[in-house]
Amino acid sequence: MGQDLPDYTRMITIQHTGGFIGLEELATRLGFIGPGDLHGNVLFMEDFETEITDWGLHSSAGSPDPVRTSRHKYSGNWSLKFAPVAGASEHAWADTYLYYPGATRITFFSRTAWKDDAQIMEWFMYVGDGAEHLWGSIRYNFAASTLEGKRTPVVGDYFTIDPALHVGLDELIWYPIALTFDPVARTYFEFRIAEHVYDLTAHNLCVSAPRPDPELNVGYRALPTDTDTFTSYLDDVVIVKNVPV
Repeated sequence: MGQDLPDYTRMITIQHTGGFIGLEELATRLGFIGPGDLHGNVLFMEDFETEITDWGLHSSAGSPDPVRTSRHKYSGNWSLKFAPVAGASEHAWADTYLYYPGATRITFFSRTAWKDDAQIMEWFMYVGDGAEHLWGSIRYNFAASTLEGKRTPVVGDYFTIDPALHVGLDELIWYPIALTFDPVARTYFEFRIAEHVYDLTAHNLCVSAPRPDPELNVGYRALPTDTDTFTSYLDDVVIVKNVPV
């Protein structure tokens, strides 16, 4: 059967408005995947709907790397699945590197879900200008109902944020998570999980030897116990700079 050829004689008009569409404008046009009260300038958005090219997917020797999955998701058809096996040194994590955004407050937002046998979920962020390297992490121990923040680079050195944080026990509820750093003050700024908001301005960030290149690194880590494995999911990641007070 024959097929019509395109009409190459048809005239069209292309109008150039100048400049590039920034992520802020794109988010406004398409609908922002973060919460409505997440203010600032969007640096990066990820919903895992396409092939993963901007993330490093890692695991310890005995656990599988995180994988893109359609089994459980918040928006769209895909999320990132973490399923480390039981073991003292087992874990799985994913991270992404971005350009150094300057001396400004930075928020790492994500939606995270986990099964009711969950153990430890950790959200981390590193920011360096080439002269100084600031970093920190917040972890939630589901089994112990404790929320903690990294105090120093020493292994196991955490400060307690909430000794009795209880979230829903039903499996696979998606929780909005937001971790904010203030590199100017060299402190944590705030952590949000669901309706809970924690002021962390009294806690200093960890300081390490500078890496050679300025950069921003954010990620999520799932850690099981010696005897229990568990599954968790990550979706709708948004990185924002110039976060107001």
